[in-house]
Amino acid sequence: MAGPAWLADSFAALMLLTALYCAARLVLTRTQRRPTERDVDGVHVLMGVAMAGMLAPRALPLPGPAQPGGAIWTSTWGLVFGVATVWFAGRIALSYRPAGRLRPVGSHHLPHLIMSGTMVYMLATAARPAQLSGAGVAAASGPTVHFPLLALILAQFMVGYVMWTADRLPTLARVSAWRPAAAAIAPATPGPAAALASSSTAGRRASAVLAAPWSAGSSSPTALRPPLSPRLASCCNIVMGLVMAYMLIVSL
Repeated sequence: MAGPAWLADSFAALMLLTALYCAARLVLTRTQRRPTERDVDGVHVLMGVAMAGMLAPRALPLPGPAQPGGAIWTSTWGLVFGVATVWFAGRIALSYRPAGRLRPVGSHHLPHLIMSGTMVYMLATAARPAQLSGAGVAAASGPTVHFPLLALILAQFMVGYVMWTADRLPTLARVSAWRPAAAAIAPATPGPAAALASSSTAGRRASAVLAAPWSAGSSSPTALRPPLSPRLASCCNIVMGLVMAYMLIVSL
């Protein structure tokens, strides 16, 4: 299955913009001391650059399989995303409750685990012959790793994840409606903690949503600052999932 050149180039530009935005989030979390998921944003930066190089190898001089020393770059990217896969697997394993159930943080990292593993698969399929360009998949000489059924399953997961995340966007609290979680301020101010329990629906929803990824149990001043936009972070997940699904389908 081949795709038009303009679509691949547009997706490549979108990936670079997403990587730039996630890099800006990493800078802001240090300069403004506002919490964010640094591991997720960092992996998104790397994914954006790698996917852009795979989508438009002729238009963008980015390190990738189609560039000089492609085998070295492919191995390097594969190692990076292999480490990311192990990292998110560890985050999920540490989030198990004694009863054997995942806490919300662990469930939150499951899609990032699969995304990182998908990057390893796509790099493996593009290592020797296949390079995603504007005209689709151009085969060269040499054997390749290719499992169409696995690619189809991963593409279906990405589409489902994108739909689920888009459906949740309206329920994510705005940063302007953010309220610090009660557990974060209970040791210092027990009175306001009780007031927070009966606050507005927006405040409660903000505390519930933001308590999972950003260590609400911490009483440090940084934990009480409003986090960087959860809605824009979810939009990054949507963009990554869409482009990955496209790349997987094109590679079938």
